[in-house]
Amino acid sequence: PTKFPEDRIDMIAVSAMSPCHGYERAIEGIAQYMKTSPGLPVHLHLVGDGPERASWEELTDRHNLREYVHFHGHCIGDDLIRIFDQCQIGLSILGMYKMDMEAVSPLKTREYAAMGKPFVYANDELNIDSSTPFCLRIENDASPLDIEKIIDFYNRVKSIPDICDMLHNFAKDHYSWDSQMAEVVRQIKGL
Repeated sequence: PTKFPEDRIDMIAVSAMSPCHGYERAIEGIAQYMKTSPGLPVHLHLVGDGPERASWEELTDRHNLREYVHFHGHCIGDDLIRIFDQCQIGLSILGMYKMDMEAVSPLKTREYAAMGKPFVYANDELNIDSSTPFCLRIENDASPLDIEKIIDFYNRVKSIPDICDMLHNFAKDHYSWDSQMAEVVRQIKGL
C-alpha cells in the first residue's frame, strides 16, 4: 500500500527520458513552487535514462533543485520497487503536445494503477476522465506543473479509503490481459 506522509510528497516518473515525456514541466513547476515559500516539500524521482536526461539535469541545476529532483538512472527489480515504495504520485507522459497528439494510452499509467499509485496525466486516456478519483488531468501544453494542484490532489487521494486497492482493481478490470482479450472477443462477436 502507498503511504501518504504529512511532511512531504514524492512523485515518480519512469521513462526512457524522451522529449514527449515532458518532465521539464515538473522541474519548472517545482522551481516556481519553491519561489513561493512552500510549506510542503515536493520531490520528483526520475527513473530511467535517455536523450532528455542531460537537459533535465541542467534545468535542475539551473534552478538549484538537486535536493528535490532525484535522478536514479535505469532501475529494475527491487531497486525500482524501493523507489516506487517511497513515492505517492506517478507522472504519466506530459509532453504529447510536442507531437500534436491529444489521445494516447501510455503503459506507464497502467503500471502506476497496478502499483496502487494515483497519477497525473495530460491527454485523453481510455477508461478515465476528470471524474475518476485517483487521477488528475492537467493541460496538454508546455505550462509548468502546478504544484499547488498536485498538493490538493494529494490531499484528496490520501483521504480516500482503500485508494491503493481501488487503483489495483481498476487496473485488473481494465488493463489486464484477461480484460483486454475479453474486449477483443466482444468486438469479434459484434462483427
